[in-house]
Amino acid sequence: MFNLLILAVAALVSGSDQISSPAAVAEALTQVNAVRVESPIEIDGKLDEAAWQQARPHTTFTQRDPDEGKKATEETDVRVLYDDDSIYIGARLLDSQPKSIKALL
Repeated sequence: MFNLLILAVAALVSGSDQISSPAAVAEALTQVNAVRVESPIEIDGKLDEAAWQQARPHTTFTQRDPDEGKKATEETDVRVLYDDDSIYIGARLLDSQPKSIKALL
């Protein structure tokens, strides 16, 4: 197992906001554990392989809109796996009102 560091950079999302201070960078930095797998993961949109259960879920997300910095209002579970060739990121993004989701494209 190794650790990945993920930096959430607001500027990439909005194009205008910036993380400007060392304290803001440290706050945006989160440690996520990744689990090594011995065989490739099938990319099929399902997280039903046993390897996904071995990975520790990352669930501490905060919202940006409408209440920036507050705990996310919907449950989110992200797990990371890797092998010699790839990094796999699996996410379960739950929504309490799925019928209200609107596709923009």
